[in-house]
Amino acid sequence: MSGGHFDYKQYSIGHIAEEIDTLIEHNDSTETNEYGDLRGRHYEANTIEEMRRATTFLRIAEIFAQRVDWLVSGDDGEDSFHRRLHKDLANLCAIDPLAAGLLSERADSGNSSAKVLEDLANALTGGKKAS
Repeated sequence: MSGGHFDYKQYSIGHIAEEIDTLIEHNDSTETNEYGDLRGRHYEANTIEEMRRATTFLRIAEIFAQRVDWLVSGDDGEDSFHRRLHKDLANLCAIDPLAAGLLSERADSGNSSAKVLEDLANALTGGKKAS
């Protein structure tokens, strides 16, 4: 069946991450687009860093959505869900230093997704609990 429970919308999450990557790549460009507007947005370094963080979190969300999609669509059982989830997260860690810092220890050790999400929440909030 190869998924479909979410109408393959998880791929949209990945497309957003790719679009943000393109914005980051062209941030300092002085070229103009077809409308005569500057291609580069010239955001400050701290803004670009937050945009990079956004791409990491979006890619993590895409992975989780994909794995849940295959689970609930009947393509994966629970064992393969967990195995593939941790493999996909480990693969992301191999190419994304921020993801590696957040997830590599969890993905390699096989710890639960709840702990991965807790670590992500701590990274986003600086360890502060929501009030």
